[in-house]
Amino acid sequence: MSKAKQLKFKRLKVQSFTIVDDLKKEVGRIRVEPGAVSWRPAGVTHWYRLGLKDFGNLAVQHGTKGEEAG
Repeated sequence: MSKAKQLKFKRLKVQSFTIVDDLKKEVGRIRVEPGAVSWRPAGVTHWYRLGLKDFGNLAVQHGTKGEEAG
């Protein structure tokens, strides 16, 4: 009897999230990739993309500190 091949789940390369307002109307979409984060406003067909290094710098410079994970 031959050995069965080991099966694995394929990792997602991109994860997208729809952002809605209080009335559940779409505001835009965020897309997270292994090397970048992208934003697409509602009704627009192109993405605005930042590499992770630039995104990290932007978050540190303009973001607010959140609660500690735990």
